[in-house]
Amino acid sequence: LILSKNFFRMLIVSLLFLIIFLLNSFQLINFNIYDWDLDQFMYSGSRLLNGELAWTKEFDDKSPLQQFIFAFPALFKDLDIWIIINIFLSLIGAYCIFFITKEILKNTLIKEKSNVINFSIFAASLYLILLSANKGSIVQINAFCTNLILLSKYFLLELNIKTNKLSDKKKITYFIFAAFLAAICVSIRPYFLLTSISLGLWITIRKFIFEKYNYKIKLKKIIKFSTFWVFATLSLVAFLNFFPYLITNNLGVLISTIKINSVE
Repeated sequence: LILSKNFFRMLIVSLLFLIIFLLNSFQLINFNIYDWDLDQFMYSGSRLLNGELAWTKEFDDKSPLQQFIFAFPALFKDLDIWIIINIFLSLIGAYCIFFITKEILKNTLIKEKSNVINFSIFAASLYLILLSANKGSIVQINAFCTNLILLSKYFLLELNIKTNKLSDKKKITYFIFAAFLAAICVSIRPYFLLTSISLGLWITIRKFIFEKYNYKIKLKKIIKFSTFWVFATLSLVAFLNFFPYLITNNLGVLISTIKINSVE
């Protein structure tokens, strides 16, 4: 009975957090509360629609991939599309936190399933309320990247949990999609690089540390999977950033601008 009461109390608090998040989110649409950086991003997206790659004619300190992301809302000339995308991704990110928390707590001293679900729901709703604490933060590119990292972690964790149930094709799909999401995040915000790489290493170590192998076999598996993860992520980062400039014969422009931004 006590567990049941605690469960419903936590559920009410979580629902309250969700309602606050949704209210704050849709206020952004009604009152157009956003950072001026988004106007620059929209302008960058409109330039791409006119056939101009970032850095080829105008200097910019932002990632070229960001231009491709904002080309979609720029196509409709409506920033609300970007806000709605971010709200939707934030809800997906909250679900990822629920799933990740649930899987982590399964291997702890918390044995009651209701308590595991309880804490997982609260963790997800807490993420949403913290995300909406500052009204402008929901629509920022950092929130977008954070949600991509969470989704990447979700697919990696799913891959490790269901590795014996998934076909080889699905395993490869999960792995590449996780690396692709991490690569997008790193391309937009390079300081997420260590976070992206470390989450792959952490999940790998977490998986093999509990398996019944001797130390050398565990270490070999950890090194092998981690190497694949780092290589896949960095390769996709390079592809996403260099390929558009390579096929348009603007690789020199890209390299020169990277050098300038690195000095800055």
